[in-house]
Amino acid sequence: MNSSISGHGYKLLNILDTKILICDGAMGTELLSRGFSGYPDSADLEQAGIEKIIDIHISYLDAGSNIIQTNTFGANPEKLKSYSLDSKITDINKNAASAARRAIKMHESTKSCPGPHFVAGDIGPLRKLLEPSGTLKYEQAVDSFLRQTEVLVESGVDLLLIETIMDINEALAAVEAARRSSRDIPLACTLSFGENGITLMGN
Repeated sequence: MNSSISGHGYKLLNILDTKILICDGAMGTELLSRGFSGYPDSADLEQAGIEKIIDIHISYLDAGSNIIQTNTFGANPEKLKSYSLDSKITDINKNAASAARRAIKMHESTKSCPGPHFVAGDIGPLRKLLEPSGTLKYEQAVDSFLRQTEVLVESGVDLLLIETIMDINEALAAVEAARRSSRDIPLACTLSFGENGITLMGN
């Protein structure tokens, strides 16, 4: 387990005590609008796709975003298996983190804008449902998330962002994986709720 926190991570926490930071928007739909028709996270595996990702990151930075998310929403082993990409999980997450960092450097060098800007390692839900609604055991879910969070932490993201989870147990598994990867890295977790304030899984 990596128990350290980057200087950027400390800076992020200190800034959040005094001001609101703006996060970016969608990546998948932006890739589609730029002509990329494959699985969004597979764009991290080819140079042309990476250049599109960097352009999207820069467009959000130009619009005023302080935090940009890596193109890794579906870069966990359960989802990647559906596209025969599970063996590429390290490359996808590492390349995505690198692309986001490159975008920040390019933006700050050309716009004379010192920031603050941060990279969030984006983590979406798994493809499978956890018990008792599905067949995936809790510890299996933790292990799946861990394969992604470890790479993102090792790649130097400033925080981990777990998003649009529809099952509280899956959210807990993702948080546990994040904390196994690093005790100290800033961590955010969001769930998706219906209008009645209840998740799709009844939480």
